Amino acid sequence: MTEQEPDNIAIEITDLWKRYGLPLPRFITTLARRLTKSSERTDTLPWALKGLDLTVYKGENLGIIGGNGAGKSTLLKILAGVSPATRGDVKVNGRVFPMIELQAGVNPDLTGRENIELLGAVMGYSPNEMAARYGAIADFSELGGWLERPVRMYSSGMQARLAFSVAINTDADILLVDEVLGVGDYRFQKKCVERLEQLKLSSQTTLVFVSHNPYQVQRLCDRVLLLNGGEQLELVEASKALDLYFGRLGAKETTSAGSGISLPSVEHRDGSGCLRIDSIDLLDGVGSAIETLTTGEPATIRMHYSLTGAVRNPNFGVRIFDSQNTCVLSFAYTRHLDGSTLERGGYVDCRLAEMPLLAGSYMVQVKVAGDELFDFIQSAPGLEVHAPTQVVIDTADLGLFYERVEWLLVQSEDVAQDGSVV
Repeated sequence: MTEQEPDNIAIEITDLWKRYGLPLPRFITTLARRLTKSSERTDTLPWALKGLDLTVYKGENLGIIGGNGAGKSTLLKILAGVSPATRGDVKVNGRVFPMIELQAGVNPDLTGRENIELLGAVMGYSPNEMAARYGAIADFSELGGWLERPVRMYSSGMQARLAFSVAINTDADILLVDEVLGVGDYRFQKKCVERLEQLKLSSQTTLVFVSHNPYQVQRLCDRVLLLNGGEQLELVEASKALDLYFGRLGAKETTSAGSGISLPSVEHRDGSGCLRIDSIDLLDGVGSAIETLTTGEPATIRMHYSLTGAVRNPNFGVRIFDSQNTCVLSFAYTRHLDGSTLERGGYVDCRLAEMPLLAGSYMVQVKVAGDELFDFIQSAPGLEVHAPTQVVIDTADLGLFYERVEWLLVQSEDVAQDGSVV
């Protein structure tokens, strides 16, 4: 990023620290240390953000990545003005529209139309100004008659449509987006991403975008900020987003030969850890390890696991996400093992007779649960699918999936009176 003029700055953060809650009274923490015979200070709560310094320029798209508890959402809430900084200086220059939570700023008892007017008023627009924008908002949302119904009747996807449609049609100077693009149907998500790309090209809106999907960050952003435990680890060009996600987030390459899947370390996962996925292998139709899968060919996703003790009723779930963070495939092993107990490590195979996905880069999510959540891998990048070499597939505008079909062209003179083809 080249040097910019001061008046071209959208967001300027200097030595930002954030801690939630209030410390306990000193006499209570002193008594606790004496009772536990601990010398550690317990009168302060942990920091959610630690000494951040950041400048975001007008028209720039900044991606923020990091594991759970890294401070991503906390930073967006401070920028949105809904959570104060504990100390430090934050300057935001321009009109801000925060898409942090679907219900943020929305009254569920009001209709979609009334909420559009409400959100516009919050941003400082007059009723006449919002009336002039209403048609564009309604058209983009594709909610039709639902705009006259209370928002409490909306699905999460419909709420996302409403919020995003208002955000991109109110000329906000700064958009704050926190994972909400993962909600709703695939076609509308694609439409939203395309609009964000248009805004990026126009350089008229500044985007601060939080996502667990490094492919999406790399596609939409100019730079990427990596947070870990509230600290700023890296701030680099977005072209390096994948390297950051695989490396600095504590991700490790799988140990099994031939696999292209990278797993986050246990510190960046949820679950008790009684059962952990240690590695994920990709296998072809004959069981050989491969780097990439092929459209239309047999494939196996093999998950190696280890145990710290006996595990009852384990259920394995696998979800595959595309570059727009849309779940395109979902497999569940639910209830196949009810009443059984695992006592030794091993592996579980998820076998596909044919890989239906078209060529592209995908992410894998794995959840293993039973009586409790054992292991949850939010996103494991590196699932690559290639087109088969023996078949030419034009993937333009074909959607997500490929299916082998047979075509039969019959002309009228080739059809007999009984309907058979001659």
